[in-house]
Amino acid sequence: MADMRSKLNELYSLEQLSNKNTIIHKIHPMIKIIVTIVYIVCLLMKNRYDLFGLAVFLFYPIIVMALAEIPYKMIFKRTLVTLPFVFFAGIGSLIFDREEVILASGVVVTTGVLAFFVLHVRTILSVSAVLLLVSTTKFSDLTEQLGRMHVPTFMIHLMEMIYRYITVLVEEASVMMTAYRLRNPKYKYPHIKHMGTFVGHLFLRSMDRAERIYCAMKCRAYGKDVMKNTKSTENTESTEITEITESTESVESIESTESGDSMKDMLKIENLTVKYPDGKLAVDNFSLSVESGKKVALVGANGAGKSTLMLAIEGLLEGEGSIFVDGMVLNKENLADIRQRVGMVFQNPDDQLFMANIYDDIAFGPRNMGLDEESVRYRVEDRLKLLGISNLRDKTALKMSGGEKRMAAMATVLAMKPSVMLLDEPTAFLDPKARRTLINVLNTLPHTMLIATHDLAFAKEVCEHVVVMKEGRVFAEGSCVDILYDEKLMDEGGLESIR
Repeated sequence: MADMRSKLNELYSLEQLSNKNTIIHKIHPMIKIIVTIVYIVCLLMKNRYDLFGLAVFLFYPIIVMALAEIPYKMIFKRTLVTLPFVFFAGIGSLIFDREEVILASGVVVTTGVLAFFVLHVRTILSVSAVLLLVSTTKFSDLTEQLGRMHVPTFMIHLMEMIYRYITVLVEEASVMMTAYRLRNPKYKYPHIKHMGTFVGHLFLRSMDRAERIYCAMKCRAYGKDVMKNTKSTENTESTEITEITESTESVESIESTESGDSMKDMLKIENLTVKYPDGKLAVDNFSLSVESGKKVALVGANGAGKSTLMLAIEGLLEGEGSIFVDGMVLNKENLADIRQRVGMVFQNPDDQLFMANIYDDIAFGPRNMGLDEESVRYRVEDRLKLLGISNLRDKTALKMSGGEKRMAAMATVLAMKPSVMLLDEPTAFLDPKARRTLINVLNTLPHTMLIATHDLAFAKEVCEHVVVMKEGRVFAEGSCVDILYDEKLMDEGGLESIR
């Protein structure tokens, strides 16, 4: 577990370096990208036998590392990872390129040896240049500038997905390795006879996790080019930042998200039916209306359809029936607008924290909406202060507690300025103190909320109304006092009443 975690920390460490404020970090990302490309092209254009001619190329990474205050050892250690691959790629030169040459020092070598070592030096220098680019430029800035350079959108998206998938793979492997060692303490790594099954399950688990992360990205306007091309009209964001405390001032900074008459239905579901791929009903003819500003608890046994219902409201699952958000019907034409109006906090906060630091995680949605960087900064700072987590601004999710992750995940959703919030098991992974903090925060927010939970005491403290789901249907609904204390009704719904 420690080995895997250290690898994951190493993976994030380079991007953490991009938060520095050196002279190299201040250079415009486009200039750094162009310089890196020119440097690598010049490397590749050098004669494949000119080993000593590469000496001049050593100055670039050395100077950049010195000015950017990046440890030489860190970059060098990561370039060594490529050497085994380069060795096998260049071994053909040693075997087939046998022409002899005399070096200036009088040493006789074959051209194959020169080509072999030139390939290694080129690779080390090229990889170093890319690593320096990543460690001095934020990943979001890199992808933005690549888009301006007319790099195909699908390639940029693919690069983002690969970057995140590597971290998912390492995280899942660390969990599996821990479980394996507990049951096989004499083995540090999976035995050869278990390796096939281990690797197979690892990829299945990581693919499932990657799918959940992708869903969280789509909920925050990811991939909506129409949004990115929309000119921001949010320049008034700068006026939003005030002294935000736990008073009503913090509520006012986001109260504009709740539009219209407080008594109108902000969320309305009519005869919704959603089926699993095998044809089994997950949600069966479900109808519900939630007034603006109301908080409604959604309770039910495992498999009752709570999470599926929320995914359908977010437009991540298709079904039959109608869903309206603030009077707007959910369909393909309105999907982008609906996802701006409806924010979902997933059960596992790790699924929503996929950037190198919390600032970029919160900024992910506003950037996808096309806001300028100044507006993004104000919106992020506002949400950090609102939830009292400004100290987490530059942290990675790896170094945070369950409660901190939960608050950070909520901040990523609030940054989208939703009218409706969907929360799936928000008290999961929380200790009593973090749970109490969450209750206080939710009671402060003015948003319309639908909260799926097994924590009935939590539901009673936060929500006015409760809906009991059973086998995908509305089994019962009413006030929390009337429903949650009804022992017979709750037992029939597969739950226990509050005692």
